[in-house]
Amino acid sequence: MSDEALTPGPPTFGEFEAFAKTQSGKVFWTLAQEKRFRFVYSPEAFFYTPFATGKQRPHRRHFVERVFARFVATRSPCPGDYRDISKNASYALALIDAYMQSRRAVGPATP
Repeated sequence: MSDEALTPGPPTFGEFEAFAKTQSGKVFWTLAQEKRFRFVYSPEAFFYTPFATGKQRPHRRHFVERVFARFVATRSPCPGDYRDISKNASYALALIDAYMQSRRAVGPATP
């Protein structure tokens, strides 16, 4: 079943960003390698701090938007498919996955 069938309309970056704001300060795991990181939201950038290094990695908003747009177009969860856009795609994809799961949890709109 597609995500769009469960939540009206295609996913938008605005909705994703609003979701991301609510997740600031939380811990996530990358999808491919299951590396733990803490996420912090800022209007200018998303910040990821991997537990393995403790070194914060900024991800400027326009790159996050490009990763999101490609995900919507391809539905690919593979960080390698975003290599030409961003080296931080694995972190963004973990957030996108959480956002998409939240859309499925909402369920269909009632008339």
